[in-house]
Amino acid sequence: MQGYETQTALRAIGEALSAHEKQIQQHDRRLENLEKIVQSQAEDVMDLQLRVRELRDQNIKLAVDNGMPSKKVAELHGISPARVAQIAPRKR
Repeated sequence: MQGYETQTALRAIGEALSAHEKQIQQHDRRLENLEKIVQSQAEDVMDLQLRVRELRDQNIKLAVDNGMPSKKVAELHGISPARVAQIAPRKR
């Protein structure tokens, strides 16, 4: 009788392991999908950061072209006057 109980227990363990393996595979697939989403969102964030920088630089150039002092432009954008001069050199 003990052999039958052992076989039954081993079968139950095998079934439980199989169920866990399926769950692990499902989790792995979900993780792969989430990693793709995160990567895509990271790329979107980088694109947005670049666009924001481009818009800032355009705004700086317009302000300088309209005669605003570099120091004031720098204060408005939280950058140094030297950086303003790099982005929008004054025309002489």
